[in-house]
Amino acid sequence: MRFVNGCKNIISKNAKFKFLLLFIVVIAFALRIKTLKYDLLLLADPWYHYAMIKSIVNNGYYIPFNNLSNHPFYGRSPNPPGLYWIPAILYWVVSKVYYMDLLKFVQIIPSIIGSLTVIPIYLIGKELKNRYLGITMAFVFAVSPIIVKSGLAGYYRGEFWMVFFGMFAVYYFLRYLNSLKIHPVEKLSIANLY
Repeated sequence: MRFVNGCKNIISKNAKFKFLLLFIVVIAFALRIKTLKYDLLLLADPWYHYAMIKSIVNNGYYIPFNNLSNHPFYGRSPNPPGLYWIPAILYWVVSKVYYMDLLKFVQIIPSIIGSLTVIPIYLIGKELKNRYLGITMAFVFAVSPIIVKSGLAGYYRGEFWMVFFGMFAVYYFLRYLNSLKIHPVEKLSIANLY
């Protein structure tokens, strides 16, 4: 009987944290989606990125030379191709299931990825100490004005991708360090090497 009650407590505690994390993701998404009501991309760079993504979606390949880049000298795009290939592939997948205009997709993808970045932030906090720190870090990240600004709908730049993948890299690096059976000072020196 104790085992059953213990399982209920663990399940209910895990469910509470999962629900709380989901609620924080929804808050993060609600804060970032406010600018979706405008049918345009914010600032100039997102229009260039949109043109490159549109080129991949329409032609099936990436054109590294573009007369919209590096003005007034033109030439090669200074951005990595993944900045354009990832959303193009995601758009191809989404458009098979649900029709969405490419411009709307490019507008909304920063908000989706920006709000999903709360998950690796939670995992980092959980790995550093416990779930309470993870939830606190996730909430602070979700409502931080500078982070919200970089994931606004229509503000397609590279920051939200870098933060999303970078936080997963930090999380897995922390997991690796925690798996080592060495003294914490040695872990810090290994971390400083990277």
